[in-house]
Amino acid sequence: MTPLPPVPPPFGDPAQVQRENRTSVVKGLSLGCGGCALIVLVVGGVMGTIIYLIMAGIGSSDAVTQAFNKASASAEVKALLGTPLHKGFMTTGSISTNYNNGEKSGTAEVSFSISGPKGSARVDAKAHVKNGAWIFTRLLVTPDSSGTPIDLLKPTPLTLRRPVPFVLLPA
Repeated sequence: MTPLPPVPPPFGDPAQVQRENRTSVVKGLSLGCGGCALIVLVVGGVMGTIIYLIMAGIGSSDAVTQAFNKASASAEVKALLGTPLHKGFMTTGSISTNYNNGEKSGTAEVSFSISGPKGSARVDAKAHVKNGAWIFTRLLVTPDSSGTPIDLLKPTPLTLRRPVPFVLLPA
């Protein structure tokens, strides 16, 4: 009986096959999946930057700053959330301003979060510009803990510190 001749590997030299596989995987990742992933990352980065710039612009507007200042000045909000109060980054809503012959007009409807050492809340504001100043028609602070809104535009009760003398004058 004669011995059978050695059978060559079915795909050629194993070392050469491994080198070709590594090269194919690298090409596939960089041009196939990886190329798509790179495009998705670039598009996502551009979109994220645009959203960040819009939110930063809305968050630093006069209307939002004044709404935050009014909420920070409220004794009821300070008692509920503690001090100091901080405005959150996420500001949603819309602000529209125009300058016509040097006179400012516009509207704002915004919502943002505030927080203090004792808790956090959501501020909802609606305002319009009158004579160059923002006039609020809605300014609510809704604490996350209770969900009961605090209306910052309602009149506060007048408290007297000392009795006022009442004098009757003769007629």
